[in-house]
Amino acid sequence: MRLFARASLAVAVAAPFLAAACGQPAPPANFEDGKDSGVPVVDAAANPGIIIPDGGSTSPEGGIVLCMAGQLTTRPVPGYLEIVVDGSAAMDGAKWAAVSSAVKQVAAAWQAENNATFGAGLSLFSDSLDSSKGLGPYPTAADVKLRTVDAAQVANFGARVAGRPAFGAVSLAALRGNYSAIDGLDVAAAGLRTGGDKVVVFVTGAPPTDDAATTSEAATLAKTYRAKGITTLAVLLTDGATTPALRAFVGGIAANGGGFAHKTCDAAASDAANACHFEVDATAAPATAAQQLTAALQQARASDPCTRVIDYPLGQRPGVRATDVDAVSITNSAGSRKFVPRDAVDGWTLDANENAQRIQLHGASCIAFKGAPGTSVDVFQRCQELVP
Repeated sequence: MRLFARASLAVAVAAPFLAAACGQPAPPANFEDGKDSGVPVVDAAANPGIIIPDGGSTSPEGGIVLCMAGQLTTRPVPGYLEIVVDGSAAMDGAKWAAVSSAVKQVAAAWQAENNATFGAGLSLFSDSLDSSKGLGPYPTAADVKLRTVDAAQVANFGARVAGRPAFGAVSLAALRGNYSAIDGLDVAAAGLRTGGDKVVVFVTGAPPTDDAATTSEAATLAKTYRAKGITTLAVLLTDGATTPALRAFVGGIAANGGGFAHKTCDAAASDAANACHFEVDATAAPATAAQQLTAALQQARASDPCTRVIDYPLGQRPGVRATDVDAVSITNSAGSRKFVPRDAVDGWTLDANENAQRIQLHGASCIAFKGAPGTSVDVFQRCQELVP
């Protein structure tokens, strides 16, 4: 019996036959001498992006259908979001009304999504329910731990904003504690899938009492944790008393944290249209201010649908090498599969050359994937070479 030895592409979606060379049971006898294995060959002409292994044909002799060990599925990128809200005395009035309303609205919206890959937590500092009375450390026992957003979590969010503004705005202490908490997040204990993005949203409308706008330690923290993979978005509630120094403080956190309100922004901008942070007009009608803040929180929650986590079988070491990937396909809800090229403009790339965790679709491939509900993305690894 002869098993063809070329690097190959697996195309069937049925249960895989694992190659003997990979330390798994041998394939069925009808792989012998290139005879029909029951696996459909790929029409390369209909899939111009496909990578044809050596041999250059669509027959088993050309190396297309030989090993089915290499198919890996992908899944959406999970998200872990921690909302850090200023509950200091300076937030009293319209700012607090917008915060409490928006937190409830966005929690209800997240519950309606019923997304098991997304979790959120809520930490308030310096409000009347802050058991530390504005001294920290944060998060306190009163805060809502990060987990999936179900009915119970919505109730937790609502209960947490039931207090009143009370103490000084210890923004630096609140950020320091919450960065540490999300950095050490036990994803499994939170009931969430691994491999996600960590995001902190900082919401304030008051000058910090424990930091300075010109040499902000909070901005330095945001930069430090960005390097560790945590993105920070910042939201400023404004009114007639909002100063350039306060805008610079919040803008510095946003600019260093990487969660920009606009693709091009200026940390020192004096207008919302060019700022790195989000701005909410607290002098607007209460419903309008709450909606502006809700929209900012929703944007913080959003992830790129064309970035996918590679879903490795349980127990395997995560990560593939770019050189181990033969092809990537998109399959629509009707089961029609199209292969896309390895291309940073209109195809796919991996997030690393070694031990890649994610795949990114670009250009036309991204548009095709987003435009067809119910689609899936599969990654096909190069099979180990078989010998006669």
